[in-house]
Amino acid sequence: MINVEGKSEEEAKNELSSKGLVVNVVYENNNSKPEGTVLKQSITNGTTVNKGDTVTITICSGKTTISVSNVVGKTKNEAQNILTKQGFKVTVSEIYSEDVENGRVISQSPESGSSLIHGSIVTINVSKGKEPIGVEDVTGQSKTNAQNILTRQGFKVSVKEEYSETVANGRVISQSPAKGETLYKGDTVTITVSKGKSPVNVSNVVGKTQTDAENILKNQGFTVKVKESYSDTVAKGKVISQSPVSNASAYKGDIVTITVSKGKATIIVTGVTLTKTEATIT
Repeated sequence: MINVEGKSEEEAKNELSSKGLVVNVVYENNNSKPEGTVLKQSITNGTTVNKGDTVTITICSGKTTISVSNVVGKTKNEAQNILTKQGFKVTVSEIYSEDVENGRVISQSPESGSSLIHGSIVTINVSKGKEPIGVEDVTGQSKTNAQNILTRQGFKVSVKEEYSETVANGRVISQSPAKGETLYKGDTVTITVSKGKSPVNVSNVVGKTQTDAENILKNQGFTVKVKESYSDTVAKGKVISQSPVSNASAYKGDIVTITVSKGKATIIVTGVTLTKTEATIT
């Protein structure tokens, strides 16, 4: 009996037929031998046979196919162990995910249930967790622009308002977290928006001396303008009136005008100076 193991199916059939033997062929998967070659023969080499005897040869029909297991949601190590035991090679790709926990499988290729031959490659995509994002600087921006910038980054925006002596009304004074700090999509950035300068109720300085009135108003942040006028009722050097009036709302830096008494008006009668009261003729 001749040896046909390792030969192609056609070669084996021709050789055995030429010896007068009847050839029976069966097929079997094999992961190590080339497809279409003889894996084994039913009558071993060297055995005496007669013409007309039947010899069965087993032909390799290709590698064994395996149904790929589902490893989505498994840890990276668990997934690698499962697939390796099935006979696959595993490649790992790591990507950010907003939904899948760090270190767990997001997806696999081919999908579970696919039939692959032994030794094929299965790729698993493993989560690196949420993608960190550096917060953009929105200070000085209008409220609307700041909200749009941060929303496009994937953040929620909380708005606070407060008065500011230096930042224009409607512009962002500050933000928290600050520029460059790391957050994740869905996190909240708080912006503080200016309401403009804080209004101040103007103090009542009517009846005060000029010096006292100026000090009071300057301490409130106002610029003081002084006018003078005669008064029959208000002593010289004291405030007759003010504009804006007391308790009116104004802003630091605004002008408050005070009118200060020059005392009673004087009248000159034939070279003699009299006060208005002294010049009264009865």
